[in-house]
Amino acid sequence: MAPDRKAPVFLARGSYRQRRLRDVSRVLPLAGAILFALPLLWTDAGTGDAAAPPRTSEVVIYILIVWAGLILAAAVLARLVRPDADDPYGAEADAAGAGSAPAAETDGRPGSGLVRGPGSEPGSGPA
Repeated sequence: MAPDRKAPVFLARGSYRQRRLRDVSRVLPLAGAILFALPLLWTDAGTGDAAAPPRTSEVVIYILIVWAGLILAAAVLARLVRPDADDPYGAEADAAGAGSAPAAETDGRPGSGLVRGPGSEPGSGPA
């Protein structure tokens, strides 16, 4: 008796790409930390001395370029990644008001800061 062969399971192309983009966005801080640490391994190639540190101006320019690149990469990823339908903190939940704390009702006087409790009415209370 031959074993049953099941059809291969394929993910939808859109959800697969979204998952990979989310993976890249999770790895981006780690890549940034590694890129920021690279100048610690540099030596000054101009003098030929292996123990000489690199010029500060070169390191600062490198750090600023990496910083700008990380900001650009994060902005591009933020535009490409869509909020998940299951995510309670996504844009759809914010638009519908779900996931946020209910707004407190005030007693109606501007600047009073008094909040009505459940079942209480404005004006009722200890006299």
